[in-house]
Amino acid sequence: MTQIIKSTLPKESDIFHNEAKSLRLVDLAAAGDDAKAKLVSANVELGLALAPDEINYLIDAYISGDSAMRRNPTDAELFMFAQVNSEHCRHKIFNASWFTVQHDSEHREAQWPGYHLRVF
Repeated sequence: MTQIIKSTLPKESDIFHNEAKSLRLVDLAAAGDDAKAKLVSANVELGLALAPDEINYLIDAYISGDSAMRRNPTDAELFMFAQVNSEHCRHKIFNASWFTVQHDSEHREAQWPGYHLRVF
């Protein structure tokens, strides 16, 4: 990332080069039993990278869950959900081994293959 310090705000035209677009609804309600397939298609089309469990969550939240909103999501809502729940922002997947060290003394040690840990 490159950062620069400016003493004045930039002109809007220097930052935004495109016309604003209208919100687009992803019509899950009209899809009925095919709502999941419709969201899977939108996932690919919009490049959201939603995981299967996130797609199920969104179907429940918007269409079929007990406390569903009973409305269609906008593309902006789906983009925000995808970003906030992305691996980059949430670190949902860890490829590390976790362990707990129980101790009674002032000096604690733990060992596992390839590592030795001593905490004072």
